[in-house]
Amino acid sequence: MTFNKNKIGTSLLIALCAAALPLSAMAAEDSDAMKKAESMYARLSNKNQKQVAAQFREVIRTEPDNAKAHYRLGAVLASMDEYDTAILECKQAVKLDAKAHIPHVILGQIYANQNKMNEAAKEFEQAVALKDTSFRAWMDLGLVYAKLNKIDDAIRAYTKAGALKDKDPMPHMNLGVLYDSKGDFKKAIEEGNVAAKLDNGRNDLILMNLGNVYADAKEDDKAIDAYKNALKINGANALTHCGLGWVYERKGDMAQAIKEQKTAMKLAPQYPRPVYRYAAVLASQGKTKEAEMEYKRSLSLKAKDPMAIVEYSNFLKSQNREEEAKKLLQSAQIAKEGNSKAGN
Repeated sequence: MTFNKNKIGTSLLIALCAAALPLSAMAAEDSDAMKKAESMYARLSNKNQKQVAAQFREVIRTEPDNAKAHYRLGAVLASMDEYDTAILECKQAVKLDAKAHIPHVILGQIYANQNKMNEAAKEFEQAVALKDTSFRAWMDLGLVYAKLNKIDDAIRAYTKAGALKDKDPMPHMNLGVLYDSKGDFKKAIEEGNVAAKLDNGRNDLILMNLGNVYADAKEDDKAIDAYKNALKINGANALTHCGLGWVYERKGDMAQAIKEQKTAMKLAPQYPRPVYRYAAVLASQGKTKEAEMEYKRSLSLKAKDPMAIVEYSNFLKSQNREEEAKKLLQSAQIAKEGNSKAGN
């Protein structure tokens, strides 16, 4: 089992709250109403979203050709999940100022939030074409490419982002994830360690991903060290406990593996991975009935993980229940195709 290859992009970061886009300096020619709106935007929070949106609408009422007011309003509306109107505002901004890259970033983030990755990619590509030095746009483009399984394109995007901000650890963490997905463990480990050095022990996610890379490279002792260091920062991360349990399982320390997976299950009751990893430990101990119950439970949880089906089918095969395993995989494929036809 690997953590990163199952679902590329789950460990990558994107700022999908469009209102978090950077605030540029107020132009001297901005009206008083626009200056007020920009000042409010700088302090945007869940509590004042409606007021900030109202202020930008007031600007647009008297300044209908103010492109910045339109895309700022679009960003605020996006942060409120009012995507349809946000899209209209950003498209109006593009009409008014064809050289502005920010409306394309906001549109890309909205489409990414809606899982419209092809549309998102086009917007981010347009954003970086208009402003090659936009760190945010390159980071978001990297994620979308990863989601589209365009791994080499994603690597190029994150490499560009890393060059723009050479002290930021996130491009390197994401590059580590991507190289890991390609099986290039040497580069994955190198990038993961660069990220960890730049971060200097502040973000447990970076160390957790480094643990994942070491685990996939089968450098188990280094993986354990990375996971434990991540837990020193945030002991409540179910993913880290699950990863640590998986490595202990592989090393044959089943008692510690069970302890870690039970901790992960307690922290994230609806997360399937620690459940089917716990089932695997039970199966290795000959507790087949208990193991099957846990495999079935992993499939019934609210959160879904395709690997739960794969792991359960492998268990059935190990019990010489080939026909049941085949039917399970077939039913999963039928369900996937049905959802696709339904547009889900």
